[in-house]
Formats: sequence, structure tokens, C-alpha cells
Amino acid sequence: MEPSASRGDDVDRTGPAAATVANLTSWLPPRGQIEIRVTEDEHAVEDIAARTLGVRLSEFYRRAARERAAEILAERSRVVLDDNAAQRFLDAVDHPERFADRLRWLADRPSVL
Repeated sequence: MEPSASRGDDVDRTGPAAATVANLTSWLPPRGQIEIRVTEDEHAVEDIAARTLGVRLSEFYRRAARERAAEILAERSRVVLDDNAAQRFLDAVDHPERFADRLRWLADRPSVL
């Protein structure tokens, strides 16, 4: 397998942060390992947390990193609207009661964060 074929090929390139994710994955080493240094205290706490979840420490770190990455990218997402869409958006913000029935499903959905 070519090194470039193993890096970022499973990245969803359709989302708003696709270009950022693709750029971030381009530097990954071919074997996909990341080394970090932690203190003994950090290691002990994180190991206990991983065991509590029933996962290996590496999986615990991967999950934590993915969750934080999703939060950061969600915070920095930008929405660009044309004048018509911007007016409709501001109308919805100013008069949410007009859209309550159509937007109710948003309140019922779990947050991505």
C-alpha cells in the first residue's frame, strides 16, 4: 500500500470541515501512531478512567481527541448566507414562534457536541 493511500482516505470530504481534516491528516506517520508524554499522575488518572469505561488507554486517548476535535471544528464553523437566506434566518431568530412546529425536531435531537 502506498503511504498516501493510508492517510486520510477514510476522511469524509463532504462536511464543512473536510478540507481542514484532510490537511490535518496529511502529516500522519504511515503507521498511524502518535507518541505523547504524560506525567505519572496524568497516566494514573487517565488509566483509571479508561478502565472505568472498559477500553484500552489508547482507545481512551483516541476518543478524547476525536471528541475535542469535533468540538473545536464545530465552534469554528462558519455559515455564509445570501441576503434572502440571511433575512429568513434573522426573521426566525426574531420570531421563533412562527417556526416552532418546523423546528421542534431540533430540540428533540441529541446534540452533536
